[in-house]
Amino acid sequence: MAWQASDADAVPDPSGFEALLLIRHPGHTDEREVTWEEVARANGVAISPTSMWWDIAVTNGRPPPQDEFDACDDRFGWPHDGAEGLGEIEALFAVLSRNTTTPNVAFGTIFDTASLAWDSYGPGSDHSVAYYSTDPDAVIHPELAVVPASQICSPEVTLLRTMPVFQTKVDRVTDMKNLARGRAHGVDALWPDGREWLLATDVDWGYSVLGCNGVTAEAVLADDGIEAVALT
Repeated sequence: MAWQASDADAVPDPSGFEALLLIRHPGHTDEREVTWEEVARANGVAISPTSMWWDIAVTNGRPPPQDEFDACDDRFGWPHDGAEGLGEIEALFAVLSRNTTTPNVAFGTIFDTASLAWDSYGPGSDHSVAYYSTDPDAVIHPELAVVPASQICSPEVTLLRTMPVFQTKVDRVTDMKNLARGRAHGVDALWPDGREWLLATDVDWGYSVLGCNGVTAEAVLADDGIEAVALT
C-alpha cells in the first residue's frame, strides 16, 4: 500500500485486496466535526477522490490550493494527522469489527516521533532519512504488549520506519487515539488475525488508507459516520 495520495496521476496498488479506500479524517470547528465535502462546498471548489486538504482549504482568505505543509482553513481548522485523526472515526472500527472473523484478535503498530534520531535526521547527501522506533509497554497503555512472532512474519513491521507490533481488539483502537508518552498518538496500522483487511495511516497524513474486500468496502462507503472514497 505504498502510495502517495498527493500524486493524482498515479494508479494506486491495491496490494492484493479487491478494493482500496481513502478514509478522510474529519476537520473541526469549535463546535463539531466537518467533512471534506462540506469544506469544499463552503469554499466553492471541486473535490475528487485524490483531493488533499490543501486542495480545498482557505487560509487567511487565500483560495486553494494551499501550501501542503501549512494548509488549514479559517472556518474549519484542519484534520488531525495520522493515528490521532484515525482514532476519532469510531464508526469505521464498528464496521471493521463486523467484517472480520477475528474482531477480538487484531494486530497494530505504533509510531512514536519522540525517538527521532535528531543527529541523523535527513535527508542526507544519499537521500537517507532517520529511523524512528518506539517500545510499547504497559506504561503507555495497558493493552500494549509486544506479541511473539508466531502470528506474524516478524515482531516488527517496517513502513519506512520501525514500529513494534502489539495485539488488541478492533473496537479498542479508538481508546488509544491519545497515548500518554512521547509523540505516539495511536495506532498507525491495524489488521485482524483473519487478514480480511489492512488499515494504515501516517503521522503526516490527514487521511488513512484501507485495503479490503468488496463487501467491506461497500459497508464502509455506505456508513454516514465515515467519509470514505474508493480509489480502485
